Amino acid sequence: MQSKDLRMMRFIAGMLSVLLLAMSPAHADTAWDFGGMFGYTNGGIYPNPYTNAASCPDGYSAYLVYGTSNVDWSMYFCGRQHVAGQAPLYDFGGMVGLAGSTAYYAVPWKGYFYYVNPFTHTDSCPPGYSMAKVLGTPNVDNNLFYCYRPHSNDSTSAVMYFGGMTGDGSNPYTNPATGTPLTCPAGYTAYPALGTPNVDYRFFYCGQPQNASTVPAGAGSLGIGEEMVEDANLYSGWTISAQVNALNGNGINARVVRLWTLSDDLLQSPTQVNTTNMALAQEAVSQLQSNGITVIAMDGRYPAWMTGGIADYIPCRNTTPGSAYETFLSNYAQARATMAQALPTIQFWEPANETNGLLLPDTSPADNFCPGHLAYFTPQESAAITTDLMYAAHAAIHGQIPNAVVFMPPPSPTEPDENGNMKYDGTFQNLANFVSSIYADIDSGSWPSKNHRDYFDGGSWHPYILGDATTSTWVTPNNTVYNVFTQHGDGSIPMIFSETGYSVCASTAQSSCPTDSQATAATWMADAVTLSQENFPWLTYFIYFRAFQAEDTPGYGIMSSPSPYPAPSSYPGTWLSTATSNPNASGFCYFTGCNYPSPKP
Repeated sequence: MQSKDLRMMRFIAGMLSVLLLAMSPAHADTAWDFGGMFGYTNGGIYPNPYTNAASCPDGYSAYLVYGTSNVDWSMYFCGRQHVAGQAPLYDFGGMVGLAGSTAYYAVPWKGYFYYVNPFTHTDSCPPGYSMAKVLGTPNVDNNLFYCYRPHSNDSTSAVMYFGGMTGDGSNPYTNPATGTPLTCPAGYTAYPALGTPNVDYRFFYCGQPQNASTVPAGAGSLGIGEEMVEDANLYSGWTISAQVNALNGNGINARVVRLWTLSDDLLQSPTQVNTTNMALAQEAVSQLQSNGITVIAMDGRYPAWMTGGIADYIPCRNTTPGSAYETFLSNYAQARATMAQALPTIQFWEPANETNGLLLPDTSPADNFCPGHLAYFTPQESAAITTDLMYAAHAAIHGQIPNAVVFMPPPSPTEPDENGNMKYDGTFQNLANFVSSIYADIDSGSWPSKNHRDYFDGGSWHPYILGDATTSTWVTPNNTVYNVFTQHGDGSIPMIFSETGYSVCASTAQSSCPTDSQATAATWMADAVTLSQENFPWLTYFIYFRAFQAEDTPGYGIMSSPSPYPAPSSYPGTWLSTATSNPNASGFCYFTGCNYPSPKP
């Protein structure tokens, strides 16, 4: 066996040669057809699924791209130079490799470390692809998988143009697509898939992802929330491009962005958009999606043109035709349709926000919408109104975007008590009770449909806690909420934490935040993410609040501005501890790899 010391020397030396991956020469034939892979392990093979053997389909040749005698088992890919007009037999969808640490661009995932798939950014394949194992022997080689499907003529679906593979070893393996080792054809990206020091030699595949924006971020992805349109209007230098660069692979590498698409920003009436602000929102969506970031649209505002009275105060529930409440619902539905029509590439929607605590009755005598009503809605009243909002929004959004996923408006742990005082419930029992009330409303038959899917396609809530995430403070409370969905047959629908995080005291004047230390908040966040990955297989996205430190939310934000881009003097361009990794393996970057040098996976 080759010594681990020698292996480490080769790893260090190999790091220098990574520059070749960006300097490879152009070749006339840069596109190759993919024909599967096969590899070896102790006592057997990982067969090519197309031949069910250690062989290639007819017309394809086998190329040895990995394996060092007495160190690593051998691995081959099947390929041929692409000929114009000749369709390939199979499509390539990237790879997933297991790692032993974050060394060489791997990221932590569900208690392990992975070289993630560039389409899903997780340990999964893009939709429509199968996963096959090609390498993996305990104590010898880490597990390596690739994604494949029969060739599809659908030009709108995800596929990776294939530019060959190349691996390191006692002698580096030539990429047949370039004729030289450790290089990719011009215009192709080198994606690392193996490379744990003292375990694996490095291995790359070369590709050009196509239609990556059509693939939602994989289940369990980490995201961030931000009001990008308001930022661009309020703060000098916070352009859409600056914000996107701070959020994407040039910055914190968020895989999901919960974008504030607010009615009072983007619309002028139920049927008319604010042309200037909608252009900013469309620019944000386009840039985010072109960078492979999944967008969730969120609205939690009720302008005066929607309510018929005071902005963000709604009429009391009265389902009599022609009532102020029914007019409000009609305006609300039309506004959601107008928003979806203007932003048709967004698949995920939250049409209202924290309705268990933020819905407020318009008790103005001049409007006379709520005669004799208290200054707050009870949780039961809020649940009934939320059920109405969901039914209206679901139909409106699906009318414009048939494949949309419309989430239940996310409740928060804070809601009014019987005296109208806002109270916090760290057990999340109030969240569970609110969701149960919504199900009771739907199932009662007193609403237009008893079909849950006519109201929402996914579950959502805001699991704010006031300290470190542990089994008792995080796992148990969130399972309490999720169990309500499972009890009603909805355990398999998408579930997101669309907002969670910590307010870090920005000044001594603040007293409501749980800590004055960014480093502490980073550690708490890391514990929450890790516990979620390990205990919530049902969780689709974990979204942290929020990206940028701003005047309207002091203490929140993992960046003080879109660093390193221009910002007001009061917001110097710095990343906070909640964004960057530290020796305690915490911070947003630890989970997304944003602190790693180029090339990124």
